[in-house]
Amino acid sequence: MQPEEFTTQSDAESWIGEHWRELRDGGADQVRLFEDGTEVYGPMSLHADQS
Repeated sequence: MQPEEFTTQSDAESWIGEHWRELRDGGADQVRLFEDGTEVYGPMSLHADQS
């Protein structure tokens, strides 16, 4: 999956909420949100049993 760019953090969070299963099933274990190269939050697990 190609990296995505969003105009707002809310848009990015919504996208993650819609695509986290696809990301996990594709082999990703966690996601991070960056703004202009600075990590805003993360890592966030894509597995229900982890925080």
